[in-house]
Amino acid sequence: MLVTTVVLLVVVCAVAWLVVRLLRRGLEGRPVGEGIVTVVARVPLEPRRSLYVVRVGGKTLVLGASEGGLGLVTELEPDALPVTPSEAGAGRRFAELVAAAWGRRRPPVPSEKS
Repeated sequence: MLVTTVVLLVVVCAVAWLVVRLLRRGLEGRPVGEGIVTVVARVPLEPRRSLYVVRVGGKTLVLGASEGGLGLVTELEPDALPVTPSEAGAGRRFAELVAAAWGRRRPPVPSEKS
């Protein structure tokens, strides 16, 4: 009885692993955001938290994703980021894009004198 249980457990684990691998391959090839919504960039902050830069209907949004759901962090100016990935340059990192966008959006804060 123990041998049968162990063999069945191994078979179930193998089938589950195979299904996950096949589904992952099938989903990786799908284009994301070819219509109204386009994901420009994503950066993981922690295992369950990420930032997304998304274009929706002419607006550029920075969204925060966590186990609690999605939340709007800020809306960027339409010209804050390059229109196409080729304009962004292959070598630019997400952090550089966000820093450039924030720099254009916010005026410098005057420093306080003590």
